[in-house]
Amino acid sequence: MKKLFVPVLLMLIAGTVILAETTEMIGAEHLLAKRAVNAVLNLFAAVVCGTVAHSSLRLVRLEYLDGAVAFGAVPTWTLESIIPLSFGVMALRYFVLMLTEVKQWQS
Repeated sequence: MKKLFVPVLLMLIAGTVILAETTEMIGAEHLLAKRAVNAVLNLFAAVVCGTVAHSSLRLVRLEYLDGAVAFGAVPTWTLESIIPLSFGVMALRYFVLMLTEVKQWQS
C-alpha cells in the first residue's frame, strides 16, 4: 500500500494540472460553466494538498520519534516541518477559492 502512495500522488497532481488546462486546450471553455469547473478543480486540488499535508505530517512525526539529525545538531524533523505547513496552507487556499467560486456561481 505504501509503495503505491507516491505514484498515485503524482498521478493526482498531474491530473489536477491536466484538468485545469483541458478546457482551454480543446477550445471548449465557452461550453462549460467556468465557475462550476473551477469549483470542482479547486476542491480536487484542496483534497490532494490536504492528503499530502496529512501524509507529510505523519512523516515529520516519525522523524521526530526517530531523532535523526540532518547536520550539526539540527534535527531532521525541523527541516521537514515546512512540507506539511506549506501543503496545509495550499489546501486551505484552494478550499477558500472553491467556496468563493460556489458563492459567485450561486449569485
